[in-house]
Amino acid sequence: MTTVRMTRSLTGNAVARLYIIDQSLCKPGGHHFDYVNCVARAAHLDSHETIVATNRRFVSRRQTKNDAELPLHTIAKVVPSFRNSTYQKVSWLAGLRHLKRATSIEDLSVEEHASRLFSMQRFLRRRRTKLFRKQRRKVIAQFACDCSRFFGAAVPEKFERGDQIFFTTVSELELMGLAIYLASNPSSRLATWHLQFHFNLFDGRTPEFESQSAVQRKVRGCFLAALSRIPDHNLMFYCTSEELVEQYSRLNVADFWRLPYPVNQRFSPEGNRIETRTVDAAKIPAKAFATSSNAAGLTHDPENVDSFETSERATTSSVLPRITSHSGTARMVVPGELRREKGSAVHLQGVIDGLWDEYLSTGRLQVAVQRPNRKMLGRQKLELTLPEGSHGVTDAPVIDYLRHPLSEEQYCRFIRGADFGLLLHDSRAYYSRRAGVLGELLSCGKPVIVPAGCWLAHQLQEPQFRHVDRMMRQLPSGRKVELREMSFDSDNAPLSGGIVSFDRQRHPFRADCAKSPDENIVIVSFDWQHPQSRGVDARIHCTESTADGSQQTSTQVVGHRFSAGKCHVMFRVDFGGNKIGLEIENAFDDSTASIRNLSMDLFQADNPRQVPLGAIGMIYADRDSIQDCVAELVEHLDHYQFSAQDYSQRWWNAHDPKRTLDYLVGSGNANLSVA
Repeated sequence: MTTVRMTRSLTGNAVARLYIIDQSLCKPGGHHFDYVNCVARAAHLDSHETIVATNRRFVSRRQTKNDAELPLHTIAKVVPSFRNSTYQKVSWLAGLRHLKRATSIEDLSVEEHASRLFSMQRFLRRRRTKLFRKQRRKVIAQFACDCSRFFGAAVPEKFERGDQIFFTTVSELELMGLAIYLASNPSSRLATWHLQFHFNLFDGRTPEFESQSAVQRKVRGCFLAALSRIPDHNLMFYCTSEELVEQYSRLNVADFWRLPYPVNQRFSPEGNRIETRTVDAAKIPAKAFATSSNAAGLTHDPENVDSFETSERATTSSVLPRITSHSGTARMVVPGELRREKGSAVHLQGVIDGLWDEYLSTGRLQVAVQRPNRKMLGRQKLELTLPEGSHGVTDAPVIDYLRHPLSEEQYCRFIRGADFGLLLHDSRAYYSRRAGVLGELLSCGKPVIVPAGCWLAHQLQEPQFRHVDRMMRQLPSGRKVELREMSFDSDNAPLSGGIVSFDRQRHPFRADCAKSPDENIVIVSFDWQHPQSRGVDARIHCTESTADGSQQTSTQVVGHRFSAGKCHVMFRVDFGGNKIGLEIENAFDDSTASIRNLSMDLFQADNPRQVPLGAIGMIYADRDSIQDCVAELVEHLDHYQFSAQDYSQRWWNAHDPKRTLDYLVGSGNANLSVA
């Protein structure tokens, strides 16, 4: 393993210069611009001399039009320097990985070798591989050349001790190109070089990683080759989420840390309780929206947010007055363009259909959706279908279409004018990836509905657990049903020590117990036995049955808990049944998982429909359960808004751009204990 010397400036040391490099920053707007702008603004307020290097196509002054904030070029020296962005098809990390990871000659399958056309295929494969490697060398050399040109002009004579150079987004290609430049400049040993990786090393969730050893081998080889050139340099490696830290740590080449991800100051909690009542985003005319890109993006221990606790006032929706930005109508926003990796308009259409009769047609809910202003590649703009005769059923439009992208100012009003958000991200694609819009919504104190089994759900999981902890203390005394008191399927009986094992679909664990018709809330609790780390979730189906055979089933997905206490999930069972059945399976993977100390607590609430199931937002188990989550937030909007607003300051404190800067320049948490 190559040793990389990791040092930091001590608290109070002066920083000679701060360089922020983002070779993918091509224009104002978008998450690249937002990230650089956040860090540069924090550095400006902290009186650091800041130099920003961008792609050669960047023109900072475009930001000045209709923008209340200081444009980037007034808070930092902006130098457009880099020819290429990090999004190169030939990159193992940032390119079209699903296609490229299987195109090298060493990855030929047995079937391909046996083909009668193998000779031609081998020739074409070798040809492609040769071009692939040639293009990689070209990108690496160009990045080294651009670094030499930029630093040659930006650094007066040589680097000084205390200089901090931060590359906001890199792949293995930039690392190798940077190593070539650093090896050629002896004074670069005096500076500290910060490199942040936010691309997935592996696809999917943790159980899938072992089958992707080929890409791990290739990327590790790139790191070793680069680091062997610069063994005496001060290098810091970061990732944007704890899940990515776990992935990159498998390379076993250096230490990786999670760097606090900054959220734009516009989304800070200041004025939440005033602005959310007065901003009426529905009245913003769509034609007034500008066309520049909008801004891009921890509740449990990985995100270093303080323990979630809300006031006892936030337990039932009848305690607080309504806190909405639209009188009598809850406004649900679906931010961002519905790209393939985020989800499909088909799923949103299903939500609209399911909510039409009770919520949309009655004016209790309005949906705000962003869509491109023009046709893209011949495709029509997103158009959601409403039932015939629906025009004019409510005073305000049922579906409010807004342009994508919006200007920064209008996007901020769009987010702040929401009552809650719905994020339709693909949970597998976003298992390790951050979604910037979630951070913006939570900073603003907006409840949010997210998919299970991914980074987004991990941010809401701990508040959900703590909410159920509190409900167990506050609900009227109930009765506990231990595992030994349940009836269970003999095909998958509990193991010794009360351990329950299950996989996906083939061998789920099934158990049931009797209930009285007055018992209407059930809380399922357990501890994880295997695995002990995230990446595997339990899908729990709770079915209430009546004597005549009628059934009502609810489903939730539960992950791991990283604070003291059991994993909990709460269901309403107010169907009047006499039996409760549980079916537990692996939510997303075929591997076997196990839990222990499984129990059910049954309560008799005066009105179970007044008991909120979560806090801050909801985690939907699958696409079919989205409409139930939306209905839950509409019915208990006061509770979810109050809990989200109460939590927003904690989230903001963990994502204040000043905190990101402190980690970089060494005046914050010097030991980087976040990992």
